[in-house]
Amino acid sequence: MKNSIKNMKMRNMKIKELKEIIIKIKDFRVGNIEKGQTTIEFILLLPFIIIVFYIFFQLGCCVYIQNNIEQTAREAARIIATTNSNKKASDLVEKNKINVEFGTTSVEFLPENENERKLGEYIKVTIKVNYEGFANALKHFTEKDIVLSSESLMRMECGYQS
Repeated sequence: MKNSIKNMKMRNMKIKELKEIIIKIKDFRVGNIEKGQTTIEFILLLPFIIIVFYIFFQLGCCVYIQNNIEQTAREAARIIATTNSNKKASDLVEKNKINVEFGTTSVEFLPENENERKLGEYIKVTIKVNYEGFANALKHFTEKDIVLSSESLMRMECGYQS
């Protein structure tokens, strides 16, 4: 009788151990399934995350270029106001065009002729950049040119005296 009770207890212990092992195996499998599900969700969301980062990158480039052309327009207006030289202002714009590698640039000086400028009058420098986006991506997506422009007005400090 004692042996049969011992045998039953041992069987019960083995059954409990087997149940614990089975529970651990089930938990292990469920854990792997959840990890795989997370990976698939991440892979499905990855293109959207990349697009969002790309949009912010493009916006950052636009802000950088806008700041650059505003500073260049101010500097060109200052050069014209102090030296009355279109050549020096054009050289400055050409030098700063190297920093704007993403599009075409147009520059306009008003009044255009150096002899028309008089002391105390205002001159206007306008710079426009057709921004096509990094790797021309914006132009392909929007099929439109994004024009970034800046104007600067400055009073002539030297010039033609009448």
